[in-house]
Amino acid sequence: MKKESIAVIFCFLSLTIVSCFSTNNVPQNKVVADAMMSLKEALPIHLEGLGNVNEVDYDGNSVIFRMWIQEDDSYGLNVSKISSNQALARKIISAQIGMMDINAKEAIKSIAGQSFGLKVLIGGSNSSRDGVINLSSDDLKLALANAQIKSADDFSLEMVAMTTRLILPARVDQITTWTDTRLTETTFEYVYRIDDANINLANADMEMLKQEKLMMLTQNMDVMSKVVRCCKSTHRNLVYKYIGNNTNKIIAVVLTPMDLDNL
Repeated sequence: MKKESIAVIFCFLSLTIVSCFSTNNVPQNKVVADAMMSLKEALPIHLEGLGNVNEVDYDGNSVIFRMWIQEDDSYGLNVSKISSNQALARKIISAQIGMMDINAKEAIKSIAGQSFGLKVLIGGSNSSRDGVINLSSDDLKLALANAQIKSADDFSLEMVAMTTRLILPARVDQITTWTDTRLTETTFEYVYRIDDANINLANADMEMLKQEKLMMLTQNMDVMSKVVRCCKSTHRNLVYKYIGNNTNKIIAVVLTPMDLDNL
């Protein structure tokens, strides 16, 4: 074979290889490429309750967020729990989109407008493989629509409620299990199941329980300050609800925004 022919073939193969690598990492769609550039400039992107997105990539169909979380056996949050509860995980990422700054939201809007989705790859400190959360372009559009009708403090409470659900149920003591965290239009609720075989919940001293909860909040403001502040700013009651395992009797300790003002 002539040297000129070999040179042409080598040049063609080289261009083909370069083209393949470029296609795998850079979208041919300029709108999506520009959106990715905006997201890269915003790194690290903080996802409250989870960690930071430190890398933005592309796989041909979706923009990819890569992040890493510190798994904590005592707290209970890990990659397995996140990836095994896809419905809740998608809601969490959707809520996070509502908390992003305006430039990041505009980038997400551009991606969704071009019918591209978002794939979040989550690696953990104790895990051998990534967890994956997939959001379609319709999921992204809905997240952006919700972002227009909620305040930052609404989103913060929503994030606390949803991220804690990933680790529930959790044993509090020998008779009490934390089973749910709920956000409503008027309340932020911690829900517990309690073994009431030897306890008459109907005789509970509600005023004493209220004072105990206020004391507990005062002692744990390093952890609870955000919940307290957001409840006050959104005019929600902070509620501790206990449900008897045997009787299904429900008692609720209700702390109003006025109660929380004194902390």
